[in-house]
Amino acid sequence: MVDLSGSSFKPTQPSEWIDFVNNKRRFKHYVSLFSRPGNITFYTVVEHYLFPPEKSANDDFHIHHIEWNGELWSAFSVPQERHSDVIQTGQQLAMRVEKYSPAMMFFGLTAMVITAPPRARDAEVKANLIKRGIPAVLANSFSGFELFPGAGFNTIHAVENDHDRLVLPLRPDEAEAMRDREIAMNITLNDGVRPPISEVAAYIYGNGRVRPSGPLHR
Repeated sequence: MVDLSGSSFKPTQPSEWIDFVNNKRRFKHYVSLFSRPGNITFYTVVEHYLFPPEKSANDDFHIHHIEWNGELWSAFSVPQERHSDVIQTGQQLAMRVEKYSPAMMFFGLTAMVITAPPRARDAEVKANLIKRGIPAVLANSFSGFELFPGAGFNTIHAVENDHDRLVLPLRPDEAEAMRDREIAMNITLNDGVRPPISEVAAYIYGNGRVRPSGPLHR
């Protein structure tokens, strides 16, 4: 796992990220807020189970941490032919790979993370907000949205928690404890130990947080 606490850590700049995406046209890119529960484990499991560091396949796994709109984001990239494998791995970890890129939606000084197609327009996004039942007071304060850098290449997918299967939100103490478990699990994986992915999910989320349905419990 990348150490983000040290003074040597330098996040990838959006312009550098766009250059990378432009040069990796045959790759898919999976982007999430770094702080999202399960995110660190997702990209670590993808690397260690699909692109093991001890094998040459690891050359096709790339990870970036990007500062954008005041938030830290993680983005991992793999060849597009492994897209279905990434989706299936996410399902086992109660993480959902979206069709579109992340975007930030703005309401005055407030922002919200959404997903949006590359050519979406403000009016379409606002209309969708109202359709989804967001209070009119909030919808009327909508001031625009911004797509994640590189979204125009149509190869970027947002990664979110699968709320149909995962019991969220977490209390602050629960979120901190989960992050500690994610770090402990990543140390285990980096040491070359690879338990079944179902056990990884059960450990990081804790008892009772993943509903017993779908690929996780097959």
